[in-house]
Amino acid sequence: MTFTPPRGLRMIVAGHISEKDLARYITEMCEVVGVIRYHHLNSIGTERGFPDETWIGAHGMCFVELKSQKGRIRPEQQTFLDAVEATGAGRPALYVFRPEDWLSGEIQKVIQALGRNPLAKEHYARIAARRSAKKTLRTSVPGRKKGNRP
Repeated sequence: MTFTPPRGLRMIVAGHISEKDLARYITEMCEVVGVIRYHHLNSIGTERGFPDETWIGAHGMCFVELKSQKGRIRPEQQTFLDAVEATGAGRPALYVFRPEDWLSGEIQKVIQALGRNPLAKEHYARIAARRSAKKTLRTSVPGRKKGNRP
């Protein structure tokens, strides 16, 4: 049995969770469950309004727009959301998630319903290897103090 706090308490706590923190919680859960999560780190070259994330599991995929509790959907984001909604049956699911949705368990339900993608382990291993290589490069520059950026 899980405890879901009352909505009023969730709203108070949700107001203190940033979009960046929400993305970090989701990243960790996707990796544990085995859902591939693609997040646009740099929007250069992508269409304005394209959702922040794409999640791919064994049972489907979805587009996800993350917002802080009070974050607003921009007009170009709404245009994309409307376009996906208009495609009808058989389309990928589309969600706009906020911190309250994490606290209520709604996001976790969606991630678990997508199911373990058989390629997820390999996907996250490649990401970990890239992070490790970047970390090694940052710390191996001669004459550079740890933590200082060029």
